[in-house]
Amino acid sequence: MSTPETLPRLHWYALAFLDQLPSGAPVNASTYIGWPDQLVTKPRIDAAKQGAEVGPGAVLLSCCYLGQMTRAQMLGEVATDCA
Repeated sequence: MSTPETLPRLHWYALAFLDQLPSGAPVNASTYIGWPDQLVTKPRIDAAKQGAEVGPGAVLLSCCYLGQMTRAQMLGEVATDCA
């Protein structure tokens, strides 16, 4: 059985996108995603667009680093020591 100490720690990011509906109306969307390293590459941004449910032409507005933690810590399922 996995304990919080044995779960993989990922580098988490919040990515925000701006897209456009066929009607021309703007659409803002965001997603949270974790990777095993800190590289934010074009393929990873494209994968994040899919997670945010925007089109391939959506513009990346921001990419904020949230820290290295387990998925359970990211979701607030376990206590974290932020001190």
